[in-house]
Amino acid sequence: MDGDIWVVRRSGARVEPVGDVERQYRTDHGRIINSRAFRSMQSKTQVMGVGETGCCRTRLTHSLEVAHVGACIARRLQLLSWRALYAPLKQWVPPVELVQAICLAHDIGHPPYGHGGEAALNFHMLDSGGFEGNGQTLRVLARLGEFSEGFGYDLTRRTLLGVLKYPATFKRISQSYPEKPLQAPLSLKPWHPPKCIHDDDLEILDWVLAPFDREERKALCALSLEGDQLKTTEMPFDASIMDLADDIAYGVHDLEDGLSMGLVRAEQVLDCLGDGLASLSRFAGQKSDHFEKMLLDGSPARLKALVGTMESVFVEGILPEVNGGFEHPLLNYRACMEPERKAVLETLIRFVFEEVICQKPLQEMEFRGQKILSELFPVLLDNWRGLVPRRYHANVDTPGYSRARIVCDYLASLTDTEANSLFQRLFLPATRVVVD
Repeated sequence: MDGDIWVVRRSGARVEPVGDVERQYRTDHGRIINSRAFRSMQSKTQVMGVGETGCCRTRLTHSLEVAHVGACIARRLQLLSWRALYAPLKQWVPPVELVQAICLAHDIGHPPYGHGGEAALNFHMLDSGGFEGNGQTLRVLARLGEFSEGFGYDLTRRTLLGVLKYPATFKRISQSYPEKPLQAPLSLKPWHPPKCIHDDDLEILDWVLAPFDREERKALCALSLEGDQLKTTEMPFDASIMDLADDIAYGVHDLEDGLSMGLVRAEQVLDCLGDGLASLSRFAGQKSDHFEKMLLDGSPARLKALVGTMESVFVEGILPEVNGGFEHPLLNYRACMEPERKAVLETLIRFVFEEVICQKPLQEMEFRGQKILSELFPVLLDNWRGLVPRRYHANVDTPGYSRARIVCDYLASLTDTEANSLFQRLFLPATRVVVD
């Protein structure tokens, strides 16, 4: 097993004792949860805007839920690996500490105001390597974080591999955007970013993928056309676990938020998901109307029980599959959900997006955030020495740190509250500036 290759760090630093692999991943886990970027997620939008209600989920609580689901998936795969059918997988199932570290970090680079903020930053970065939340996650973990000089959190190679859902650069995957106007338009939907890493961080991608041979790296980073958008279609084994955990947490828990906050009614859920809930009830060993009754009950306790049971049913449908196009086990294996449960989960995710995320109050919040970042970016770019904190100045105009990129790094790091406060200080005369 080439395990030592996967616990090396880009800086060359070692965590003692070197041979204790799980200790390496516990170190990664500790660096993530003790970082500023991780803590800032408590004030970044997941569904409702921060401050809209005291009990809604944020990026932080979502990441904690993803880590919980990811740990459940890892334990399931560990149990399955004792069966003769899956015996070759045994030494490659990631430890729970590793999966939790990957899941806790997966949204750490997302900017304030959700996808509205993402589109605003991508618009302004079109000529400077693009911006995308997953790409910024890799950049924070491997370059910007506070645990080293120039190597970010200096995580192990396998942890960084686990966040690589989309191993292609912006330049390779970027779509044909409309001609860019001089000022940001009121609608930035045409400028939503592709799923990618930033052009400035290609060297990091090359280092993470170095243990694979040339043909496998090429196959992992291959693109295919999905609709009118180029996308990568392959991902490493650990990333596939995180991806499933993210989908389950998003679908199940954001549905709970929608019901709890009155954005959707139980009857709407049944109209769209009645057959799916019946299928999940049978998978749970219950009568087909069991989940329907729990949903219609309306009490917080029954809703929590429903959410927990649905989560478990989805996890119990996950199996390892052989990809077939790769030799290395970390690329050849992939965590997949059996088709019937996967179809229900996809319907649930689509329902949450259409009936919760696309509701007018949430779209207003997204537009407001998009407008704030669009107004801030050019002002900070023209006045970067005075308005961007000095800790961002050290490497300006060196490879990977253009002036536009340091402004983007700064704005992406802000919480919703910090971005709103900065906007008020710069554009609203009545707001105090020196002492806030």
